Amino acid sequence: MIRPLRGAPGRLAHRFDAFAAIDRAMARAHETGTALPQDIGWVLSLIAPLRGPLLAAPTVPCRNDGSSSNLLAGPERDDVLLVDFDRAGMNDPMFDLGVLLAEITDFEADMVAPATLYMGGLDKAAFARARLWSIVDDVMHALEARVTGAASVRKGLEWLKYSEWRMMRARLGLTHPQFEEKIRIAGGQS
Repeated sequence: MIRPLRGAPGRLAHRFDAFAAIDRAMARAHETGTALPQDIGWVLSLIAPLRGPLLAAPTVPCRNDGSSSNLLAGPERDDVLLVDFDRAGMNDPMFDLGVLLAEITDFEADMVAPATLYMGGLDKAAFARARLWSIVDDVMHALEARVTGAASVRKGLEWLKYSEWRMMRARLGLTHPQFEEKIRIAGGQS
């Protein structure tokens, strides 16, 4: 069952849009001459059909940050606190679920049990959205890391390594045998 956080406002002032963040990162990359993955056109062409159905989902206040290090569990593990709200905004709650599941599991099969627990039962359309959002989030972070790394005074490989890791995980999702089925289940066309 999806429940709002205790004390959370009913609406936040803005909508978090991962697709707009991707567009901004691409524009910055072009403006700065940042090297992008050779297959970025292919990646963007595959996520383009996701924009409509994912942005059409109902919205609630979300953290929009899948970093599992920003979750604090109470001593009895019955109370979880969320920290780091710099990306907070209205969004499909499946964004938060999808990016967290991608962060804490290695395989899609391992995502089903926690998703079912979170949703109070398995909702196939919601789960499909969560998986698709996790791919979009990977592309967003991969591109943001590329641009940030190119502009950083620290010229090590850390930004590039992080970008490559996120892009690799996005590619795995995009080439998953059931990727197009997830789009259909989530309400989009393939």
